[in-house]
Amino acid sequence: MKYFLTGAQGTGKTSIMDALPENYTKLRNITRNCINREKLDINMDSNNRSQKAIFDAYEHELSSTDNYIAERSLFDVYAYTLHQVKLGKCSTTLAETQLSHIEKFIHQNPTAIYFYLPIEFEPKADGVRSTDTKYQKEIDKILYNVLTSFDITVVELHGTIEERVNTIKSIIYN
Repeated sequence: MKYFLTGAQGTGKTSIMDALPENYTKLRNITRNCINREKLDINMDSNNRSQKAIFDAYEHELSSTDNYIAERSLFDVYAYTLHQVKLGKCSTTLAETQLSHIEKFIHQNPTAIYFYLPIEFEPKADGVRSTDTKYQKEIDKILYNVLTSFDITVVELHGTIEERVNTIKSIIYN
């Protein structure tokens, strides 16, 4: 089974991954590894090259194994791409290509569960992600709209990290 944490930057995905038991296969740091390997611009500075490289890295990792929980999903990358399309920093062709790949991924993984994390915390600076709350809200809105436009299982998580982890565990072990 495939599970995904999905949400804007600073919504608790990394903290949840840290709090999940070690017996889960965890796919994490895909974006950070890609950024470091390919020296990419991200956040408000991302462009076609950045968004394509990150999406491709996620698509490869998420398709190469089964039975995991991932720190992000293809939807996350797509939301950032759509934001940059609005700013003229990414092409509509890239967004259309990503959407096509997402539709294929959904078709191949119809039982996947997406844990959506709405904004409940202020983003913390980590040297990589943006702490701009306006930007965070823009990404959250795009991501929520994209997630709810597909016929997929989305579980909205609220509360403390412990409460969110308990919800995830109750679904995974049900």
